[in-house]
Amino acid sequence: MQRVAAAELPALSSGPALTRARWGIAMDIRTLPDGSTIYSDPRGALQVHALDGAARHHVCTGFTFTELAQYVIADGERAIAKTGNCVFLVDTLDSTRMETGFREQMMKWFSERRGKVVAHMLLRSKFVEMAINVANMVVGTSVAKAYSDVGEWERVGKTQFGPTFRRRPMPQSLDAPVTV
Repeated sequence: MQRVAAAELPALSSGPALTRARWGIAMDIRTLPDGSTIYSDPRGALQVHALDGAARHHVCTGFTFTELAQYVIADGERAIAKTGNCVFLVDTLDSTRMETGFREQMMKWFSERRGKVVAHMLLRSKFVEMAINVANMVVGTSVAKAYSDVGEWERVGKTQFGPTFRRRPMPQSLDAPVTV
């Protein structure tokens, strides 16, 4: 596991991003045996599954905070560079809300990549669903689709990843061994 001090994280311009400096929050970055990477701090976590092609599988838990946007964008840029487009399948069933700074950075990036990026979001939180609807209005097109039914979301995943795609919840304890 790599522990990154708050001062070592890239500078972000949004106001909420200053929280990490104010409170001295450090982010843990860990690569798991299945090849996925987890970015976490006490507020929440993002798991990025290492996959080839345009499709990306992300899992969010807790609070989707501003600093996570840079990792989502970097993963999307890798997909665009490789294939010309990016399709995110994002599991936010265990995410409680999305910070404004995260949403703003993602909306800006989606606007800049209009027609190249789409997201399919599995969610439970009305706050996250509201953030998706706001993002679609701001971007001016439907760049994200919300799903509350796991089976329906997995069917979309199977069209992007193949017949074995399934929901992969984040490990309950980041210190526990991961089974795949």
